[in-house]
Amino acid sequence: MPYARNSVVQPGLPGVYHCISRCVRRAWICGIDRLTKKNYEHRRRWIYRQIQWLSGIFGIEILACAVLSNHYHLVLKVNPDVVHGWSDEEVVRRWNKIYSVRKYFTRMKGELDEKIMRMALDRPDLIQEWRSRLCSISWLMKQINEPLARRANKEDGCKGRFWEGRFKCQHLADQGAVLACMVYVDLNSIRAKLAETPETSDFTSVQDRIVASQAKQIMQAGNQNSDSIQKWPDQDRGPAHQRADWLTPIDEIRVGQENQGWLLKLEEYLELVDETGRFMKEGKRGAISDNLSPILVRMGLRKSSWLHATQHFGNRFYRVCGHVHRMMDAAKQVGQSWFQGMGFSRKVFQ
Repeated sequence: MPYARNSVVQPGLPGVYHCISRCVRRAWICGIDRLTKKNYEHRRRWIYRQIQWLSGIFGIEILACAVLSNHYHLVLKVNPDVVHGWSDEEVVRRWNKIYSVRKYFTRMKGELDEKIMRMALDRPDLIQEWRSRLCSISWLMKQINEPLARRANKEDGCKGRFWEGRFKCQHLADQGAVLACMVYVDLNSIRAKLAETPETSDFTSVQDRIVASQAKQIMQAGNQNSDSIQKWPDQDRGPAHQRADWLTPIDEIRVGQENQGWLLKLEEYLELVDETGRFMKEGKRGAISDNLSPILVRMGLRKSSWLHATQHFGNRFYRVCGHVHRMMDAAKQVGQSWFQGMGFSRKVFQ
């Protein structure tokens, strides 16, 4: 049943969201079409680069990302306060990177010069509109999906819809939900058998974090030789030590209205992803290794349900994910008594 997007994403308020966009029918983002045998792997690079580029324009943090054969995942944090703190000139410059500001006044595209800047600054209504769009998930997803749809349709020599309607969006209401969703997203390539380990999972945020971390360690050790840094299949995504610049650092992620920190280091997060991935690969259930217990205890998670949560996150929750009392609060805000997944939430989140 369709639902109003503002029942999940509260306009003008901070929040963390899991977004999924899927291709319609048999369209492909990447991989090899089993029917036509055509290879679409290059399209993953298109969309990954677009996400990286937009991360430097919008006031929305990217916590996790994974691009698969016919869909992609994003974990996004909306920061309205950051966008409201930008000057009017900053808003105009950022918006001009997406749409030509000159076209608003002359109906012709062109560079943003001082004259056009002054004309834009004299239109506070336009600036306010652009400011709100620069912290809108819907506008971010539009800027990801529209260019890829046009480019893919042109490549395929066809017209029509490329994406399966609107993107799916889930509200991650607390720290436990955000952590579970990030691990779920970072392990998607392994779950889909596109990779065997996190460090070989191309076009995922976890691979970029690993590459950047290893490059940083090598450079700190005084070895500036790039040959000493392990090579990954997609080396054209930028220097290894800059590969994670577009992602929010793990130890700087803040969640909830209290803006609480995780007290979680990158090494701990990568260890958690790796251990969870091994359990998934071997098909095991039960307790996670003892060295991960402090992390799960800090996050208020039950170890017995952690593996199941990270494997089935996408179909256990619908619109809101988190501790059951936070899901109830979110339901009351939109005039409902419950949300799908509350029973599962009681089992996972203490």
